[in-house]
Amino acid sequence: MISEAFWLRELGALRSPVNDIIRLSEMITSERLGPVDPKYRESSDYVHKCALLFLEIIIQRVDDASNSDSKNDLGRIPNDLSALYDLRSALNGMLGFSEIIMKELFGPIEDGYRSYVEKLHASGVFLLETTSDMLDLAHLETGNLDLDERRVDVAKAVQEALRITMPTAARRGVTLTGVSSTANLPNLYCDQGRVRQMLVNLLSSAAKFDRTGGLVEVGTDLSDGFSFVIRETGWGIQMDNLRLLVTKGLIERHGGNFSMVSMSNSGNTVRLSFPPERTLRDALPP
Repeated sequence: MISEAFWLRELGALRSPVNDIIRLSEMITSERLGPVDPKYRESSDYVHKCALLFLEIIIQRVDDASNSDSKNDLGRIPNDLSALYDLRSALNGMLGFSEIIMKELFGPIEDGYRSYVEKLHASGVFLLETTSDMLDLAHLETGNLDLDERRVDVAKAVQEALRITMPTAARRGVTLTGVSSTANLPNLYCDQGRVRQMLVNLLSSAAKFDRTGGLVEVGTDLSDGFSFVIRETGWGIQMDNLRLLVTKGLIERHGGNFSMVSMSNSGNTVRLSFPPERTLRDALPP
């Protein structure tokens, strides 16, 4: 069971990017750098109001939990999904309106404002991803996360995950690659979206925190069922990371196992091991 302290820490960590959005949207709404098209000003004002609502929800949930004296309240936050859904709804609205400005749908915007909008949008994307991870973990904690299981082309799933995480690796000067063992693989009976999510979580975490010039690679092992094997040369994969906990929960939801071996000064190796019956060579399992 994830402790309430963990949830309070994750919620509290959202305050900084939310405050960034409030500050950036206010710069546009108040026209600090010069006139702004009224439609863009309205969009920015909407983002500003949504961010204030987001911050209010965070503060209320954190303060309520912190002031509670009841031991029965432990674990209340992961079970109280309504707050997380409220946060995600506000974020979707924020992102939609920030994209209107960023894509200049109503005409050009001053260069000075463009950088603010890009930073605002990046903060919104980060918050949406984090909130979605928290929702996933909450559902995993309560046993209410369903899988959409089907026959999945593993090699294609690996390539999709590499494509998604390649920009992060490039910005960090980290080499990201799939080893040759991902070719000519059997299919896997699993939730394709969740497998891609697990791989992206691991690869992006490793690439984001690996040292410049580091190497992150993903391969497979068929010696005992089916396993994804992710190796990295730095210290990027940390088990108290929210995405790592979601990944662990997702592989266990498939009936599999998560394992990580850390070698001093030589990085980490993570294995996502699926039960043997999920390896498909002919017929689907019953």
